[in-house]
Amino acid sequence: MAETVVSGGNTIAALSMTRIAIFENNVQNQPEFVAFTPPEVSVSTRRIAVSPDGLEIATNDSQNGVLTFYRRGASGWIGVAAAQVLTLGDPNRTGQSLTYSADGTQFFVGGAGVDRGVRIFERDVVGNWQLSSKTLPGKFTGVSQLAWSSNRLLVADRNLIVVYKPVVDGFAFSHAIGVNTQPLFIKPYENGFSIYANDQVQIFRFANSFFNLSFARSPSAFGNFGSVVNSGVSEVSPSVFVATSTKGPGVSAPCGHVDFFASSNGTPFGSFALPQGESIFATTVASGPWGVIVGGVATSGAGEIYLITRDRIFGGQNPPVGGTGKGQGSFE
Repeated sequence: MAETVVSGGNTIAALSMTRIAIFENNVQNQPEFVAFTPPEVSVSTRRIAVSPDGLEIATNDSQNGVLTFYRRGASGWIGVAAAQVLTLGDPNRTGQSLTYSADGTQFFVGGAGVDRGVRIFERDVVGNWQLSSKTLPGKFTGVSQLAWSSNRLLVADRNLIVVYKPVVDGFAFSHAIGVNTQPLFIKPYENGFSIYANDQVQIFRFANSFFNLSFARSPSAFGNFGSVVNSGVSEVSPSVFVATSTKGPGVSAPCGHVDFFASSNGTPFGSFALPQGESIFATTVASGPWGVIVGGVATSGAGEIYLITRDRIFGGQNPPVGGTGKGQGSFE
């Protein structure tokens, strides 16, 4: 079952129960399935991250306290094996959340265990990750998510999003954003981020050294949204965002739904429904120059991958149900 779909560079990674499906952007500017990682990903793995250059995939095993890194070789991802494995000890401190810095030179691991904080890793001379002496100022009660945007590290700690800025010897506190409930699905983009919190989709823009709320809307206010927003909001272009939900309007049975809306005010832009009886949830979404990849869960429990190309999104067409490329990379 696909748990997470993330992207970086030309690489898209989709997490299943025991392995990761890897896609790459081909010459037609569309994602193409290229390989699976070996079936050694723990069933307790619930987070993956792709480096900004798309050459590395990181996974966590929160049950056993292990981080695993896969790296693209000279011949691509075919036959990929674990390039580095880090055992960090306390399982609860390992990989509750993962993210890279924009330049890929730092890797951050958030935990909810003994230290409940953030570990910072930096590459050594051969490219492997080593625990850094750098730390974040302040104490945390339970880090649930991490993200990087606008040269800032975002740390979701209970009902706060704490923002840090890099300085010469590490990181300094910048500001904090309070929300009434623990934020879900932090999705960074080039000049801001989005969250789903307080039963609202909230869009923040970065200006004058601070993240400021651009707008907030409840799912019902969009009109096209289903009953539950499943994966937060991703940026398709500077003016258009996309979100997924569990049930589309006018649909008697649950099915995955993908909704596009204007990033300035939430005006609906377009809406796709995944096939009824085939994909009951649209769980995760990743966007890039090729369009949008949607991870869904079929009634059988199998993972499904759907591609909605940019020309379908912006060409004014009414796309077929499920977008295009249905079945490309479907896996269990």
